[in-house]
Amino acid sequence: MIYVCKIGDQCPVKSFSGHQSEVNAIKWDPTGSLLASCLDDWTAKIWSMKQDKCVYDFKEHTKEIYTIRWSPTGPGTNNPYQQLLLASASFDSTIKLWEVEQGRLLTSVQLGWP
Repeated sequence: MIYVCKIGDQCPVKSFSGHQSEVNAIKWDPTGSLLASCLDDWTAKIWSMKQDKCVYDFKEHTKEIYTIRWSPTGPGTNNPYQQLLLASASFDSTIKLWEVEQGRLLTSVQLGWP
């Protein structure tokens, strides 16, 4: 479970369920309206405060995802007209770049020694 809380309130503002294992990281997008999470079940998810189920469930990694980062783009940023992207890094030695508006994989970079 992921709980979104407001300081001073007793109950969470929002609860997100759907993870099958340990959540490793959560990050808000630059506008604060989307929340990304990554976990040990090899998936990254995007959540919206406007709905109860995840918006996207990215399942392209083959090992645990240990971190995620949003691009500094989209409404409310210095780059408002560039698309919002999410990067995920996994123990499968890849970094994947996701296009958030349509929920699709843009590219995958294989890391490793030459």
